Amino acid sequence: MKKLLFTIALTAFAVTAFSQEYYGFNDNTGTYERITERGPYLTGKFFDNWFLGVGGGVNLFMSTGDVHKDFGSRLAPALDVNIGKWITPSVGVRMQYSGLRGKGAYKSPGGDFAYGTADGAGYYDKKFKYVSLHGDFLWNASNAIGGYKETRTWDFVPFVGFGFVQAKRVNEDVGTHDVRSREFAANMGLLNIIRLGDFIDLTLEARYMMTKARFDRWQGSRSIDGMLSVTAGLSFNLGTRGFKRPVAVAPADYTPYQQRINALENDLSNANDRIGRLQRELDECNSRPTPRPEVVTAPHSMSVFFTIGSARISDTYMQNIEHFAETIKVNPNQKYVVTGYCDAGTGSVQRNEVLSRERAEAVANALVTRFGVNRSQLETKGMGGVSNHVNNPALDRVVIVAQ
Repeated sequence: MKKLLFTIALTAFAVTAFSQEYYGFNDNTGTYERITERGPYLTGKFFDNWFLGVGGGVNLFMSTGDVHKDFGSRLAPALDVNIGKWITPSVGVRMQYSGLRGKGAYKSPGGDFAYGTADGAGYYDKKFKYVSLHGDFLWNASNAIGGYKETRTWDFVPFVGFGFVQAKRVNEDVGTHDVRSREFAANMGLLNIIRLGDFIDLTLEARYMMTKARFDRWQGSRSIDGMLSVTAGLSFNLGTRGFKRPVAVAPADYTPYQQRINALENDLSNANDRIGRLQRELDECNSRPTPRPEVVTAPHSMSVFFTIGSARISDTYMQNIEHFAETIKVNPNQKYVVTGYCDAGTGSVQRNEVLSRERAEAVANALVTRFGVNRSQLETKGMGGVSNHVNNPALDRVVIVAQ
């Protein structure tokens, strides 16, 4: 029996390897060539790739004395019902019920499962009900060796499993007590899956169960009892069937963004250089002594210059106003005209008219409020924008106080 199982396994692997040789279109090369698809594959959701199977066939029990019965009389009906799940294209698990009947022979009428009278060789018939519940680990050799192919016609799946087995008399009325046997059992076998469609497969299964020799209630000379089962059935796929490869995300092309970043960094570097250069120029200007504007003085007039757009009197010119205030105060009967001007090249006409009056008022207010000049001696007016000094417009931004 061991040689038989080994031969079956070798044949399955050989056919498996051969069955995966198929041709397909290779998108990378643009040609038809031999393709082997291998993992990795996504395992899918919990309810994907479940299956429910049912099958029927024959059992052949092997224990002490059984070989003395002819082969046909030892065959008994078998039933398989299972539910399982493929975790990956190559690895799966299932829970299986198997059983119905077992037959054999006893040398002695003392066997608990013995029936009838002895035959010419002195052997009695052995009959029992048989139930096995076991979990199996499935290995899809076709996918593991030849690569996963969802539409493959034939898959070879070796498996091993463990569980419990129970036997009892076919007719409990025979005898004086309930005759039962319960043992731990190991299973191994080969499952053939023949694809019929997306949701249904044909299954052909050969399984060998091993348990203790006392399973048939007769120790005999064997160390283990065995049950060889061959069944055919249908397997129904539940939920989504098949596996998908992870989608390889194409690497993003960051070249345009990097180029833009480099350009911005270059602009920033140039801007920093310009800021540094302007800061140095500003520091140099601040380090120079402030030039004192030339103050045009005359016994009876004074000029006050302003910056562009401003009516604010600088501290330097405030000193000049203070000195000229003394001249005005020593001539209380003299009238003075405070006239404001703007640079015509800067600002609008309306703005220059307003600003020239604001400058004149600023000087007049300083003379009165700060230095005590009598307001009645002053007259203010604004001349708007003028172009009296084309080569030096700064001289047009002025207030002149004169008699």
